[in-house]
Amino acid sequence: MKKLALVAFSVSTLLLSNVSAKETLTDIHLVGISSTAANIDSKEIGIGYGVSLYLDNSIFWGVSFDFSGGKLDNSEIKIDNKSTNKNDNIYTAGADFKLGYALFDNKLALYGIGSGIYQSIGGIDGAGLGYGAGVDYRITNNIALNLEYKTYSMTSNYGDYDYDRVSSGIKYNFK
Repeated sequence: MKKLALVAFSVSTLLLSNVSAKETLTDIHLVGISSTAANIDSKEIGIGYGVSLYLDNSIFWGVSFDFSGGKLDNSEIKIDNKSTNKNDNIYTAGADFKLGYALFDNKLALYGIGSGIYQSIGGIDGAGLGYGAGVDYRITNNIALNLEYKTYSMTSNYGDYDYDRVSSGIKYNFK
């Protein structure tokens, strides 16, 4: 996995090294998340930090780092036919790579997401890679709304499970 991340970083650096950025933004963001982990619904709230580049050719790309926490709808966790009653908390830390296209003078960005996360569900620790899609809409130069969907294939000490999430949030952009 480390080699794949290094190759992806190297290729994107080479491809983007000769392209000038029209606009570079850093942001802090707050998100509300509706998710399903191991077939259990949960609600999470998250905070994160991101960097976005809007290039002269309307290509949008960015990275973000997030942490979220919340409560499961019930506390019985079943992974690979193993059942355990655990604490009903869920915590997730992750990083996203975003690549897409900016429209309307960089007010709207549509993008695909490649993502990796580490997660703890009531003491069951897991890690996984995922993908998704998102949209950012800048209301002002400093305030943006976003909506994202991501799905992950997770591996844990209890077995494999799927994790799906829909998040909506607000960003404050720094120039």
